[in-house]
Amino acid sequence: MVYSLGFILIIISYVPIANGIVSSAHVSTLYSWESFKFEDLPYTEDSQVDDEYDYYISENIVPSAFSYHDKTGCLFVAIARSHPGIPATITYVDTKEYQKEYSPPLRGFPTYEDNFLPGWFDVDDLDSYDYLHNIYPDYRPIERSKFRGSYHFISIYYTVMDNKCNRLFFLDYGEYRLFGEVVYNRRPVLWAFHINECSEEGFGYPPELKVSLPDDLAETPSGFSTFALDIYGNCNEFAVYMTNCYDNTIIVYDNVKKSFWYFQHETFFPNAEGFFIDNPTLPDNYGFGIMGIKLGRPNDYPFKDVYYSPGSSYGLFKTSTAILRDYILAPGDPTSMDFEFLGYGGLDSQSIMAYDAVTEVLFFIHLLSNTLQCWNTNVSLSENNVVTLFGDLEYGADIVIDGNRNLQFLLYDGRGLPYFQTNKSDNSIYQLYCVPVDGIIKDTACDLSNI
Repeated sequence: MVYSLGFILIIISYVPIANGIVSSAHVSTLYSWESFKFEDLPYTEDSQVDDEYDYYISENIVPSAFSYHDKTGCLFVAIARSHPGIPATITYVDTKEYQKEYSPPLRGFPTYEDNFLPGWFDVDDLDSYDYLHNIYPDYRPIERSKFRGSYHFISIYYTVMDNKCNRLFFLDYGEYRLFGEVVYNRRPVLWAFHINECSEEGFGYPPELKVSLPDDLAETPSGFSTFALDIYGNCNEFAVYMTNCYDNTIIVYDNVKKSFWYFQHETFFPNAEGFFIDNPTLPDNYGFGIMGIKLGRPNDYPFKDVYYSPGSSYGLFKTSTAILRDYILAPGDPTSMDFEFLGYGGLDSQSIMAYDAVTEVLFFIHLLSNTLQCWNTNVSLSENNVVTLFGDLEYGADIVIDGNRNLQFLLYDGRGLPYFQTNKSDNSIYQLYCVPVDGIIKDTACDLSNI
């Protein structure tokens, strides 16, 4: 169970909500970090890269997402390279080894060398195959390779764990930021790795998927945000729906068709203006288009509801995988009724989501605030039906539901600075929380079990 991570700190607090008081005494902090350390770095922390900056700069380590593998207890943490001094952009913690650590160290996945950038430690350039633009339909070796080349992950913002087929999915931007400037290395690449152990030795197999995104589908690679994995058949029959908050698009990759296409719609844009005649728009200056995307309940087997939201918006929207998987419909009518406005849930963005298939409840944490909220998808979306469950620290980073139906969510206190800001504080605090889904929603408007 995920509880093997250890309960380091029990939070005792009460959060007022519209329909009563939710006790959050059963919300536990699994891990707590004041700074992130790395275990067994191949070079000293003050080693210079590119003769410009230190190999490791602790205040620049700001996690952007995490995933949890039920079978091995492996916790994967993504650290987007928005700043210099990040030794690894995809990392992991063996939670069975670090059960009661206050601040467990990270390790580079699958190795630190796979996270080296061009110019680092005799890495003059990327291997030639890393520049290939084609899809890798047969890139599925089943045997370990002791002489494989390094993968050279550039910058990873978000991850998805496929616990059904034991695979870790992530999208590499192909570019990173150095002192505010964008450094381009290659086109974005979608990766998937089979996970059967939580160790460098166990990670020694080639990836199950490596596919480069076409140039004409990613005008602004740094805009890629979250994505949803849709396994609609066996483990090789899946689609991936990737959001880009700057291009305002959903990009679809279908592994059966071995092809990409995209959709664009007026509801993908910042604030989704036109839908908030009677409701306020989100007062931020970031201009984030579509960011959050999450699959919901089946609507016509094998298709499912798809919930999504712009990062700079108070609104929530819905479409179907039946629409997104139909390449004939792409790129879509920008005013199509296939993309539906669900409503206004209150003064918070619903851009980071998790869905519980048992209760059909959608959970939200908020990029620019500190709250955990829920909404039962069987009732209309309104302020009265959105419940605030928990609040702590300043900002939300990511949220997942593990195989035991425990809600895990990562919040942090950036001393007033969101993680995507250029200048970072060196005394930020990060908390990974855990709570049973049924326990946190009990006797709230999200709990329909008594109706």
